[in-house]
Amino acid sequence: MPSDEPAVVGKAAIRKFVRASFATPGFSVTWEPEQASFANDGNLGYLIERSQFTVNGADGTLLTLHGKSVTIWRKASTGAWKCVVDIWNDNPPQAAPASAGSG
Repeated sequence: MPSDEPAVVGKAAIRKFVRASFATPGFSVTWEPEQASFANDGNLGYLIERSQFTVNGADGTLLTLHGKSVTIWRKASTGAWKCVVDIWNDNPPQAAPASAGSG
């Protein structure tokens, strides 16, 4: 569920979204887990993460966006973990540092 966009639903739509993202010149993404939790049976878990996206801005210059996300993971019968929900949004812009008074 991308920030400020409709949900991307289904394998084909997710693949198309990811391919388009990585085809964007300068695009990059990183995640850093901050908190993890698992269900008692060990088959479901979630991560709260910090993220960083580098994308082209409206004027074509690269922008680095800092955000947060939650991913929900389910353990398949094969033992592999699959992400079943991924939602993120941008952090609010940081305020400019206060300048020292001249008085």
